[in-house]
Amino acid sequence: MLTHLRTLLVLLFLSVVLSGCPSTPLFGSGATVDPDSCGSYYQTDIGGKIRAFLQATVKLETTLQRSEQNMLKACHVMGDPLGIADSGDLRTDCTAMVAAIRNGLRTGLKPGKKLRVVYKPSVCRIDIDAAAVFVASCEAKTEAQINARCSGVCEGRCEGTQTQGRCDGICHGQCVGDANFDASASCAAKAKVDASAKAVCSEPTFEIVNEPTIVVDKQAIASVSAALTGGLPAIARLGASVEGPITDAYKEWMRASKELAGESGNYFGQLGEQTACVSAQLGAAASALSRIRASISIQVEISASVNASYGATGGTGH
Repeated sequence: MLTHLRTLLVLLFLSVVLSGCPSTPLFGSGATVDPDSCGSYYQTDIGGKIRAFLQATVKLETTLQRSEQNMLKACHVMGDPLGIADSGDLRTDCTAMVAAIRNGLRTGLKPGKKLRVVYKPSVCRIDIDAAAVFVASCEAKTEAQINARCSGVCEGRCEGTQTQGRCDGICHGQCVGDANFDASASCAAKAKVDASAKAVCSEPTFEIVNEPTIVVDKQAIASVSAALTGGLPAIARLGASVEGPITDAYKEWMRASKELAGESGNYFGQLGEQTACVSAQLGAAASALSRIRASISIQVEISASVNASYGATGGTGH
């Protein structure tokens, strides 16, 4: 049984590393992860880390599911003035909308001309203090011992030298970037997944600077403009969240799966009669990995495609 549990953890890590190209995610399929279904296993050291990992799995999946739903809504807002039908599929609807925007610019602008826009991207911030509180509790240490650091700009108090917003010591407040801790990957993953779910991403600004002399089809450009101003900021903000805090959390979560697999031989005896139940939960987590990876991939892809769509030139297919 212990060998089986160890094998599950190894497969948990390898299933993502070796998986092929992701398809459109179908959240809700597969086994359900329930971190609290195996009694008091979490009262042991390894049990506590496995529980934190399983909790991170649940939160990461639900966060991505909510982001997918919001991105689909934004694509529908953009697709409406372009006459794009709603199929309910994220990839299908967003891809069709982007193609319509590019076609509208191709037919609506003079050959070789582009829309001129003023754009300010979204910036995401996470609460590094809240993350540090959880990590310290998870590790049974003080906050000072887990040494919370921000890899980007520390917006708050820096216990160290701060140069152009970057802190070389412990950061308190908001972090624009990735948070790092002196802690196990399982505890850090749970903290960073929670932080990514609560990340505050600024609303990007997007303004089209009209140049009537380059327009040859006013109706086509009016439809494209309505689509871009109506939904692009929302998709850009969601994309910034997925590419930034959520991806950072996902990477830590992957390190946690590898860490648990690598240390399995040292402490699986702690699980006792809960071993079989915990094994089933890790199997459920393994089944969630492909969905999580696919969701991140498609949302990053769609965000990049939408952000690039307004750069299409008139009179061409590009």
